[in-house]
Amino acid sequence: MGIIDRIVLMIYTLFLAAISGVFVAMSLLNWLDPVDWVRTSLSAGHNGRLVVGITGAAFLLASLRFIWYVFTPAYPRRTVVHETDLGEIHVTLDAIENLVKRTAKSIRGVREVRAKVINADQGGIQVYLRAVVSPDVSVPQVSAEIQNTLKTYVKNVVGVAVSEVKIYVDNITTDSRRTRIE
Repeated sequence: MGIIDRIVLMIYTLFLAAISGVFVAMSLLNWLDPVDWVRTSLSAGHNGRLVVGITGAAFLLASLRFIWYVFTPAYPRRTVVHETDLGEIHVTLDAIENLVKRTAKSIRGVREVRAKVINADQGGIQVYLRAVVSPDVSVPQVSAEIQNTLKTYVKNVVGVAVSEVKIYVDNITTDSRRTRIE
């Protein structure tokens, strides 16, 4: 549910709480002013009917929107599913992305890594890396090492075949993090 829907839900709930309070007051105190106001608004002419009609339409639309939320399924998380004899195992792609980042950063010459993992059409996963590497290493050698390491490590740890590892070298630099000199 987005922020706008939450705001609409809050306004809707507050308005319904106010209407409920008015109904309770009407029944306990024999207070009929709200009923008279609605009756005179409806019979007063075009403007009164317009106000009541717009208010009713707004609440009808909000109600339909919240009913739609109840019956639409939640968005499934991005996962990889393994089926075993005992059931299914779901591993989120975010967990695999974190594993990929840690593994790639552990390779000598890799300074920074950003990763994106998506499900491949043929059943495995595809890994996209954006990396910053050190100038004292060979970029083709480091890239090949990253690809081979990720393929074997992800297969061993998660049990998912990595069909493709694409690496984009964003920068070749020595300073990835600012060091603090005391």
